[in-house]
Amino acid sequence: MTIKDEMDKITSAGGRYIPPYKLIKITDLAGKIIKLMTNSGMDATFCYDDMNLTLDVVKEILDKGVGK
Repeated sequence: MTIKDEMDKITSAGGRYIPPYKLIKITDLAGKIIKLMTNSGMDATFCYDDMNLTLDVVKEILDKGVGK
């Protein structure tokens, strides 16, 4: 299966194709974000709900930035 075949299969099923190199970068960035939120050197400790709220706020800001 070629990359184009893989992309067509994913998009035809309603998914979003992410090229491997970009997926690696996204995964690296996600790891850095998690490390920031779980860093014990912070003034406050975030629980799971706090982290989800933080990510919701970030998503809302991004959506407003692109006019959604």
